[in-house]
Amino acid sequence: MNEDRIIKLISGLKTLSPNAEFAAKSRNIILSSPRKAGGGFALTPKTVLTRIFDMSLSLALMSALVIAVLSGVGLIFGRSASQPQALNNSITNEANAAIKDINVHLNNVQYFSQEATKTNAVLKAAAGTPSTYSGQATSTSPTQSSSTNQNIDNLINQAAQ
Repeated sequence: MNEDRIIKLISGLKTLSPNAEFAAKSRNIILSSPRKAGGGFALTPKTVLTRIFDMSLSLALMSALVIAVLSGVGLIFGRSASQPQALNNSITNEANAAIKDINVHLNNVQYFSQEATKTNAVLKAAAGTPSTYSGQATSTSPTQSSSTNQNIDNLINQAAQ
C-alpha cells in the first residue's frame, strides 16, 4: 500500500457515524440509568465499607513498608541463623570472664584479710598484749622473756602456715 491510499482510508474514517437507531437506543439507556451521588460513587453501605477497607488496607501496607525500611529488613535477612547464637555466646563468655575476675579479687581480699589478722596477732604477741587470734589469749610478762620468744616463734610459724 502506498501512503496516499492509507491517508485516504484514515480520512474516510472521520465520516463514520453510528446508525440512528443504535444512537437513540444507547442515549436512552445512558439517560435512564440512575445517577449516583458523590462523584460517581453510590452511597450504599457496601460501597462505603469497600472504600474504607481499600483506604485502610493501603494505609496498613504503607505503614508496614515504612516500618520494614526503618528497621532494616535487609540487615535481618542478611544475617545467618548462627549469628544471634554467636552473639549470645560471646556475651556469656564475657560475663563469665568478668565473674572469674571478680572471684579472684574477692579471694585476694579474703586471703589478705586472714593474713592481716594473723599478722595483727603476731604483732600483739610481740608487743606483749593479749591476742584475740583464733580464740587464744597469750599473755607475757617481762620476767618470762624466753617463753615470750617461744610464743612469738610459735605465732610466726602459725602465721606462716
